Amino acid sequence: MRARKTQGVHRAPRWAGWAVGALSILVLNVCLVLVAQAVPVTLTGTVGGNPSLMQSGANQYAFTFTLSGFNAATDTLTSASAIFTFADDVGPGVDTNEKFKVKYEGVYATPSKVTIQDGSASWTSGPISVVDLSTLSDGALGVLVERTDGDFYFNGATLTALADRVGGTPAGDPPPGGGTQQQSQAPLVSNPEPASVLMLGMGLAGLGLWGWRRRKQGGVI
Repeated sequence: MRARKTQGVHRAPRWAGWAVGALSILVLNVCLVLVAQAVPVTLTGTVGGNPSLMQSGANQYAFTFTLSGFNAATDTLTSASAIFTFADDVGPGVDTNEKFKVKYEGVYATPSKVTIQDGSASWTSGPISVVDLSTLSDGALGVLVERTDGDFYFNGATLTALADRVGGTPAGDPPPGGGTQQQSQAPLVSNPEPASVLMLGMGLAGLGLWGWRRRKQGGVI
């Protein structure tokens, strides 16, 4: 009887599938870390005051903040607040109960009413936070100052926002769109596009899964 000739089957080592999977996870994690690298930046926007007296019959003043150097493609806002400056109409110590409210994009900020007279001829409010940062998604914020008590002048305001910037501009270089900004001296990392990194990671993960299934099913390599 003629012996049956069999063809040798070369199976991948047991550790091969695990090695490919572990390498895929490692590369994916490194890619995600690179994407997450960001430089903290401080952006500001300022407006001038209202030359008209805010009094009964002239209770409101509207304007728009614009964050200088803001780039929606690279900047993720983490916080924002504004301070407001006022001047008394009759001199220090005369009016003692002057108050105002602020609306950001049509919504009252917290606190809803602020007492601003402190016995001085001019004064500045504390920071009033922008709670809904989505209202600043384009770097602009509509504001309405409302007088609720007393008579005074609105002298101006400054909006300060903190953001994480991917692929930030080194300190000293002009920010996108001109203007000024403050930025930390943290080292910058050249980051790949998030979509490209995600596709690379998914491809490597798929390769690891393919190797594991081939080994489990007894595939030939």
